Amino acid sequence: MLHINQPLKIKGITLDNRFVMPPMASAKSDNGVVSQELCAYYDEKSQDGQFGLIITEHAYINTEGKASLGQLSIADASCINGLSQLVSIIHKNGAKVIAQISHAGCQTSSEVTGKETVSASAVRLSDKFEIPHELSKDEIESIVKDFTNSAIYAKEAGFDGVEIHSAHGYLLNQFYSPLTNKRNDEYNGSTLEGRVRLHLEIIESVRKNVGDEFIIALRLGACDYMEGGSTKADSVKASVMFEKAGVDLLDISGGCRGILQNLQSLLKMQSLFQLY
Repeated sequence: MLHINQPLKIKGITLDNRFVMPPMASAKSDNGVVSQELCAYYDEKSQDGQFGLIITEHAYINTEGKASLGQLSIADASCINGLSQLVSIIHKNGAKVIAQISHAGCQTSSEVTGKETVSASAVRLSDKFEIPHELSKDEIESIVKDFTNSAIYAKEAGFDGVEIHSAHGYLLNQFYSPLTNKRNDEYNGSTLEGRVRLHLEIIESVRKNVGDEFIIALRLGACDYMEGGSTKADSVKASVMFEKAGVDLLDISGGCRGILQNLQSLLKMQSLFQLY
Protein backbone atom coordinates (compact mmCIF):
# COMPACT_ATOMS: atom_id res chain seq x y z
CA MET A 1 0.00 0.00 0.00
CA LEU A 2 3.00 2.30 0.42
CA HIS A 3 3.32 2.59 -3.36
CA ILE A 4 -0.34 2.88 -4.39
CA ASN A 5 -0.21 6.67 -4.77
CA GLN A 6 3.21 6.65 -6.39
CA PRO A 7 3.67 7.18 -10.15
CA LEU A 8 4.36 4.14 -12.31
CA LYS A 9 6.19 4.30 -15.63
CA ILE A 10 5.29 1.79 -18.33
CA LYS A 11 7.29 2.18 -21.52
CA GLY A 12 7.23 5.95 -22.17
CA ILE A 13 3.94 6.46 -20.32
CA THR A 14 3.71 7.52 -16.67
CA LEU A 15 0.65 6.75 -14.58
CA ASP A 16 0.05 9.36 -11.85
CA ASN A 17 -0.89 6.61 -9.40
CA ARG A 18 -1.46 2.84 -9.35
CA PHE A 19 -5.24 2.82 -9.01
CA VAL A 20 -6.80 1.13 -12.04
CA MET A 21 -10.42 1.13 -13.18
CA PRO A 22 -10.95 -2.32 -14.74
CA PRO A 23 -13.13 -2.88 -17.81
CA MET A 24 -16.82 -3.02 -16.88
CA ALA A 25 -19.50 -3.43 -19.53
CA SER A 26 -21.93 -0.51 -19.44
CA ALA A 27 -23.95 -1.39 -22.59
CA LYS A 28 -24.20 2.34 -23.29
CA SER A 29 -22.97 2.35 -26.88
CA ASP A 30 -25.26 3.29 -29.75
CA ASN A 31 -25.16 0.17 -31.95
CA GLY A 32 -21.45 -0.16 -31.23
CA VAL A 33 -20.66 3.54 -31.62
CA VAL A 34 -19.55 5.77 -28.75
CA SER A 35 -22.62 7.63 -27.46
CA GLN A 36 -22.92 10.80 -25.40
CA GLU A 37 -24.22 8.64 -22.55
CA LEU A 38 -21.03 6.58 -22.70
CA CYS A 39 -18.88 9.71 -22.76
CA ALA A 40 -20.71 11.06 -19.71
CA TYR A 41 -20.16 7.76 -17.91
CA TYR A 42 -16.38 7.82 -18.42
CA ASP A 43 -16.23 11.55 -17.71
CA GLU A 44 -17.73 10.88 -14.29
CA LYS A 45 -15.47 7.89 -13.58
CA SER A 46 -12.26 9.68 -14.53
CA GLN A 47 -12.87 12.95 -12.66
CA ASP A 48 -10.13 14.40 -10.46
CA GLY A 49 -7.46 11.99 -11.63
CA GLN A 50 -8.49 9.38 -9.06
CA PHE A 51 -7.44 6.56 -11.40
CA GLY A 52 -3.96 6.43 -12.86
CA LEU A 53 -5.26 4.10 -15.56
CA ILE A 54 -8.68 3.33 -16.98
CA ILE A 55 -9.32 0.22 -19.07
CA THR A 56 -12.41 0.81 -21.16
CA GLU A 57 -15.09 -1.83 -21.49
CA HIS A 58 -14.66 -4.72 -23.89
CA ALA A 59 -14.98 -3.75 -27.54
CA TYR A 60 -15.59 -6.41 -30.18
CA ILE A 61 -13.02 -6.88 -32.93
CA ASN A 62 -15.56 -8.17 -35.48
CA THR A 63 -19.32 -8.72 -35.56
CA GLU A 64 -18.84 -12.47 -35.12
CA GLY A 65 -17.22 -11.72 -31.76
CA LYS A 66 -19.93 -9.38 -30.46
CA ALA A 67 -21.02 -10.57 -27.02
CA SER A 68 -24.20 -8.59 -26.46
CA LEU A 69 -26.39 -5.71 -27.53
CA GLY A 70 -25.03 -2.34 -26.46
CA GLN A 71 -21.43 -3.54 -26.62
CA LEU A 72 -18.83 -1.13 -27.92
CA SER A 73 -17.23 -1.79 -31.31
CA ILE A 74 -13.64 -1.44 -32.45
CA ALA A 75 -14.22 -3.54 -35.55
CA ASP A 76 -13.49 -1.00 -38.28
CA ALA A 77 -12.06 2.44 -38.94
CA SER A 78 -15.47 4.10 -38.68
CA CYS A 79 -15.21 3.66 -34.90
CA ILE A 80 -12.10 5.84 -34.56
CA ASN A 81 -13.78 9.26 -34.30
CA GLY A 82 -16.09 8.24 -31.47
CA LEU A 83 -13.33 6.41 -29.61
CA SER A 84 -11.09 9.45 -30.01
CA GLN A 85 -13.73 11.58 -28.32
CA LEU A 86 -13.85 9.12 -25.43
CA VAL A 87 -10.07 9.12 -25.07
CA SER A 88 -9.95 12.93 -25.06
CA ILE A 89 -12.39 13.10 -22.15
CA ILE A 90 -10.42 10.62 -20.06
CA HIS A 91 -7.08 12.27 -20.83
CA LYS A 92 -8.54 15.68 -19.97
CA ASN A 93 -9.41 14.36 -16.55
CA GLY A 94 -5.84 13.23 -15.91
CA ALA A 95 -5.94 9.48 -16.50
CA LYS A 96 -4.25 7.25 -19.03
CA VAL A 97 -6.50 4.86 -20.93
CA ILE A 98 -6.21 1.55 -22.74
CA ALA A 99 -8.88 -0.23 -24.77
CA GLN A 100 -9.91 -3.79 -24.04
CA ILE A 101 -10.37 -5.67 -27.31
CA SER A 102 -12.23 -8.95 -27.37
CA HIS A 103 -13.95 -11.75 -29.24
CA ALA A 104 -16.76 -13.57 -27.43
CA GLY A 105 -16.27 -16.85 -29.27
CA CYS A 106 -19.22 -19.08 -28.39
CA GLN A 107 -20.22 -16.92 -25.44
CA THR A 108 -22.79 -15.11 -27.58
CA SER A 109 -25.62 -16.12 -29.90
CA SER A 110 -26.50 -15.98 -33.57
CA GLU A 111 -29.32 -13.61 -32.57
CA VAL A 112 -26.72 -11.08 -31.41
CA THR A 113 -24.15 -11.57 -34.18
CA GLY A 114 -26.26 -12.70 -37.12
CA LYS A 115 -23.66 -15.41 -37.63
CA GLU A 116 -22.82 -18.91 -36.45
CA THR A 117 -21.01 -18.91 -33.12
CA VAL A 118 -17.40 -20.10 -33.12
CA SER A 119 -14.85 -21.47 -30.66
CA ALA A 120 -11.64 -23.46 -30.34
CA SER A 121 -13.75 -26.63 -30.46
CA ALA A 122 -17.39 -27.61 -30.81
CA VAL A 123 -17.90 -27.47 -27.05
CA ARG A 124 -20.91 -25.66 -25.63
CA LEU A 125 -20.18 -23.56 -22.54
CA SER A 126 -23.58 -24.32 -21.04
CA ASP A 127 -27.19 -24.95 -22.03
CA LYS A 128 -27.52 -21.18 -22.35
CA PHE A 129 -25.26 -21.15 -25.43
CA GLU A 130 -25.28 -22.74 -28.87
CA ILE A 131 -22.94 -25.52 -29.98
CA PRO A 132 -20.20 -23.55 -31.78
CA HIS A 133 -18.40 -24.14 -35.04
CA GLU A 134 -14.75 -25.19 -34.55
CA LEU A 135 -12.54 -22.56 -36.12
CA SER A 136 -10.42 -23.57 -39.10
CA LYS A 137 -6.81 -22.43 -39.42
CA ASP A 138 -7.82 -19.87 -42.06
CA GLU A 139 -10.47 -18.50 -39.71
CA ILE A 140 -7.93 -18.33 -36.89
CA GLU A 141 -5.59 -16.35 -39.14
CA SER A 142 -8.43 -13.93 -39.87
CA ILE A 143 -9.04 -13.45 -36.14
CA VAL A 144 -5.35 -12.60 -35.62
CA LYS A 145 -5.72 -9.91 -38.29
CA ASP A 146 -8.89 -8.56 -36.69
CA PHE A 147 -7.24 -8.26 -33.26
CA THR A 148 -4.31 -6.52 -34.94
CA ASN A 149 -6.49 -4.09 -36.86
CA SER A 150 -8.45 -3.24 -33.72
CA ALA A 151 -5.20 -2.42 -31.91
CA ILE A 152 -4.23 -0.16 -34.79
CA TYR A 153 -7.61 1.61 -34.58
CA ALA A 154 -7.11 2.07 -30.85
CA LYS A 155 -3.72 3.67 -31.41
CA GLU A 156 -5.14 5.96 -34.10
CA ALA A 157 -7.91 6.97 -31.68
CA GLY A 158 -5.29 8.07 -29.14
CA PHE A 159 -5.44 5.24 -26.62
CA ASP A 160 -2.26 4.62 -24.63
CA GLY A 161 -2.52 0.89 -25.25
CA VAL A 162 -4.79 -2.11 -25.60
CA GLU A 163 -5.76 -5.01 -23.38
CA ILE A 164 -6.30 -8.36 -25.11
CA HIS A 165 -9.20 -10.17 -23.44
CA SER A 166 -8.49 -13.80 -22.53
CA ALA A 167 -10.67 -14.38 -19.49
CA HIS A 168 -14.25 -15.12 -18.37
CA GLY A 169 -14.89 -17.72 -21.04
CA TYR A 170 -14.34 -15.49 -24.08
CA LEU A 171 -12.68 -16.82 -27.22
CA LEU A 172 -9.03 -16.69 -26.19
CA ASN A 173 -9.97 -18.18 -22.83
CA GLN A 174 -11.76 -20.94 -24.77
CA PHE A 175 -8.43 -21.72 -26.46
CA TYR A 176 -6.55 -21.45 -23.14
CA SER A 177 -8.80 -23.76 -21.13
CA PRO A 178 -8.47 -27.55 -21.63
CA LEU A 179 -12.18 -27.74 -20.77
CA THR A 180 -13.13 -26.03 -24.03
CA ASN A 181 -10.11 -26.70 -26.24
CA LYS A 182 -10.28 -30.24 -27.61
CA ARG A 183 -8.24 -29.58 -30.74
CA ASN A 184 -5.49 -31.91 -31.97
CA ASP A 185 -3.54 -29.51 -34.19
CA GLU A 186 -0.89 -26.94 -33.26
CA TYR A 187 -3.56 -25.06 -31.25
CA ASN A 188 -4.29 -28.23 -29.27
CA GLY A 189 -5.73 -28.23 -25.78
CA SER A 190 -3.45 -30.98 -24.46
CA THR A 191 -0.32 -28.82 -24.17
CA LEU A 192 0.18 -25.35 -22.76
CA GLU A 193 2.10 -24.41 -25.91
CA GLY A 194 -0.93 -25.31 -28.02
CA ARG A 195 -3.35 -23.49 -25.77
CA VAL A 196 -1.40 -20.20 -25.89
CA ARG A 197 -0.34 -20.37 -29.53
CA LEU A 198 -3.16 -18.08 -30.69
CA HIS A 199 -2.40 -15.62 -27.89
CA LEU A 200 1.24 -15.43 -28.94
CA GLU A 201 0.36 -14.94 -32.60
CA ILE A 202 -1.95 -12.07 -31.69
CA ILE A 203 0.52 -10.44 -29.29
CA GLU A 204 3.39 -10.65 -31.77
CA SER A 205 1.26 -9.30 -34.64
CA VAL A 206 -0.10 -6.43 -32.53
CA ARG A 207 3.37 -5.48 -31.31
CA LYS A 208 4.74 -5.51 -34.84
CA ASN A 209 2.01 -3.13 -36.00
CA VAL A 210 1.71 -0.68 -33.09
CA GLY A 211 5.39 -0.24 -32.25
CA ASP A 212 7.41 -0.61 -29.07
CA GLU A 213 5.99 2.31 -27.04
CA PHE A 214 2.32 1.29 -27.18
CA ILE A 215 1.18 -0.63 -24.10
CA ILE A 216 -0.02 -4.19 -24.62
CA ALA A 217 -1.85 -5.72 -21.67
CA LEU A 218 -3.51 -9.11 -21.45
CA ARG A 219 -6.39 -10.08 -19.18
CA LEU A 220 -5.84 -13.72 -18.33
CA GLY A 221 -8.38 -16.17 -16.97
CA ALA A 222 -5.57 -17.69 -14.97
CA CYS A 223 -7.36 -20.63 -13.35
CA ASP A 224 -10.60 -22.53 -14.02
CA TYR A 225 -10.81 -23.97 -10.48
CA MET A 226 -12.24 -27.15 -12.01
CA GLU A 227 -10.81 -30.62 -12.45
CA GLY A 228 -9.18 -30.84 -15.87
CA GLY A 229 -9.15 -27.06 -16.30
CA SER A 230 -6.38 -24.48 -16.39
CA THR A 231 -4.28 -24.15 -13.24
CA LYS A 232 -2.29 -21.51 -11.40
CA ALA A 233 0.91 -23.28 -12.46
CA ASP A 234 -0.21 -22.99 -16.09
CA SER A 235 -0.70 -19.26 -15.69
CA VAL A 236 2.79 -18.72 -14.31
CA LYS A 237 4.35 -20.48 -17.30
CA ALA A 238 2.01 -18.78 -19.78
CA SER A 239 2.78 -15.35 -18.32
CA VAL A 240 6.47 -15.81 -19.05
CA MET A 241 5.60 -16.66 -22.67
CA PHE A 242 3.34 -13.61 -22.95
CA GLU A 243 6.04 -11.31 -21.62
CA LYS A 244 8.58 -12.64 -24.11
CA ALA A 245 6.06 -12.12 -26.93
CA GLY A 246 5.59 -8.45 -26.03
CA VAL A 247 3.07 -8.07 -23.20
CA ASP A 248 3.75 -5.22 -20.75
CA LEU A 249 0.96 -5.78 -18.23
CA LEU A 250 -1.04 -8.73 -16.95
CA ASP A 251 -4.56 -8.30 -15.59
CA ILE A 252 -5.27 -11.51 -13.68
CA SER A 253 -8.84 -12.77 -13.39
CA GLY A 254 -10.85 -16.01 -13.50
CA GLY A 255 -11.43 -18.55 -16.22
CA CYS A 256 -14.35 -20.72 -17.33
CA ARG A 257 -15.65 -22.23 -14.09
CA GLY A 258 -18.56 -19.88 -13.47
CA ILE A 259 -19.74 -20.11 -17.06
CA LEU A 260 -19.43 -23.85 -17.46
CA GLN A 261 -21.19 -24.58 -14.19
CA ASN A 262 -23.58 -21.59 -14.20
CA LEU A 263 -22.27 -20.48 -10.81
CA GLN A 264 -23.35 -17.11 -9.48
CA SER A 265 -19.79 -16.07 -8.75
CA LEU A 266 -16.19 -17.16 -8.62
CA LEU A 267 -15.43 -16.86 -4.93
CA LYS A 268 -11.80 -17.66 -5.45
CA MET A 269 -11.34 -15.31 -8.38
CA GLN A 270 -9.11 -12.33 -7.83
CA SER A 271 -9.13 -9.34 -10.14
CA LEU A 272 -5.94 -7.33 -9.84
CA PHE A 273 -3.69 -5.26 -11.98
CA GLN A 274 -0.05 -6.19 -11.92
CA LEU A 275 3.10 -5.06 -13.61
CA TYR A 276 4.79 -8.20 -14.91
